Amino acid sequence: MKHIRSIVLASYFLGLFSLSVAAEKAVTLEKVDVACDITVAGKCRDLDAIVFVHGIWGSNETFLNTTTNFDFVNRFQRTFKGLPNRKIDIFRLNYTTEMLTWAKRTNGSFKSVAKAVFEEMKPLRRAEYRTIGFIAHSLGGNVVATYITLVNEQLGHPQRAQNGFVITLGTPVVGVQIADMASWLKSVLGMSDPLLESLKKDNLYLEMLNEFRASQGVKGDRNGCRSVRLHAAIEDKYLNVVAVVGAASSEEPIRNITDDVRAFSLDHIALAKPADVQSPIYKWVIKAAEQDLSDIDLFHLNNGPQYCKRIPFLREK
Repeated sequence: MKHIRSIVLASYFLGLFSLSVAAEKAVTLEKVDVACDITVAGKCRDLDAIVFVHGIWGSNETFLNTTTNFDFVNRFQRTFKGLPNRKIDIFRLNYTTEMLTWAKRTNGSFKSVAKAVFEEMKPLRRAEYRTIGFIAHSLGGNVVATYITLVNEQLGHPQRAQNGFVITLGTPVVGVQIADMASWLKSVLGMSDPLLESLKKDNLYLEMLNEFRASQGVKGDRNGCRSVRLHAAIEDKYLNVVAVVGAASSEEPIRNITDDVRAFSLDHIALAKPADVQSPIYKWVIKAAEQDLSDIDLFHLNNGPQYCKRIPFLREK
């Protein structure tokens, strides 16, 4: 009986994320509402950017509430009352895979997605936005954490500090058991799914990624760099019979990184789909973003604005 229930849950999980995606470029950075010319180096120093990132096998519908037709991305505030002179450019990071539906036999790897994200985000880094913030659903939070780690290791602390904040919505920081079951089911069916493998429970990579993220923050503080603030929303409802991401994965592992963890009476999918601007999840995200944009400032040193006091920002070629 236990094995039958596992198969049913895993099948439901796979069906849940079986949205069709186009087998085109692996990762694309979509301009939703952008005023700055990101093709010119250093052009966007007086603007902020916010990038929405979907979860595993997500799409443009990830942030769309089909009941109320409220589009989280397109309705996100571009200005705030307390910051009248701060303009925000909105982007959406889309990562697709080789498959058209979950029933295909192969899927892209987490590594390939992470590398492609690093390349696709290059124009925003070179444009030198005052702040780049992320709003990420589910696996998207792990994609963003990996991206920021790659930025730190390949480019340096100032480039890492350019990413002012990350707001996650139901992110499985150290994996989830239901991914184990879904991965097992796909293997039984003769399918390979490395992207799904990256979400398995007790995932050593994800555990180390969480450690790296904490260490980067400590080292960044030591060099007088802006912090990369983390805010985490967690689900407090089952998705029908499925507990997709529990507190053990979305909350407990990041208690040493952030004190802004909020539980909402929503399921995993609903976390990314506010009904309207009065929805508690929408208000919380807006408040977190506004607070960070208000508090996080540049250091004005002799050689101009810097992301770190001790380390200069070197423009990426």
